[in-house]
Amino acid sequence: MSVDSYSFRYRLIKTLLLIMAWMSFGLNQEIIGTTLEDLRTYLQLDYHTIIFIINNRHAGFILTTCFSGLLVDKFSHFSETIVSISCLLIGLCSFLIPITKSFCLTAAYFFVQGCACAFYDLSGNQMILSLWKGISHSPINAMHAGYGVGALIGVQ
Repeated sequence: MSVDSYSFRYRLIKTLLLIMAWMSFGLNQEIIGTTLEDLRTYLQLDYHTIIFIINNRHAGFILTTCFSGLLVDKFSHFSETIVSISCLLIGLCSFLIPITKSFCLTAAYFFVQGCACAFYDLSGNQMILSLWKGISHSPINAMHAGYGVGALIGVQ
C-alpha cells in the first residue's frame, strides 16, 4: 500500500501504539539492571557468571539480527503478527527467568529473549517505515525515543 492509502489518523494512531510498544520494550529490557542483585542472590552465582547469563540475551540478539532481516522482509505483510509473537516470547521469558533456579535454563531464556527482541525490533522498524514511506524520520525517532522513556520508568 502506498502512503496515500493510509489516512493520517490511522498512521498517527498506529505510530502512537508503536511508541507505547517501544516504551514497554525499554521497560522490559532495562529492568534487569535493577534486579541484577536479586537474580544473582536467587541463583547463588557470582557476578561473572550472572553477567555471562545476561550477555546471552545480547548474543541472541546479534545472531538473530543476521538472518531475521531476511525473514522480516519476506513476510513484511505479517509485521504485526511477528511483533505480537515476539512480545509474547519476551514476556514469557521475563516471567520464567525469576522462577528458574537452573543456570542453563536461565541462560537459555535470556538467549531466546534476545532472539525475540531482534524480531521485535526489526519488525517494528519495518512497520513504521512502510507506514510513513518517505516521511518516516520523525515517527521512527519518536518510536525509538519510547525505548528510552520505558528504560527510565524501569529503573524507578
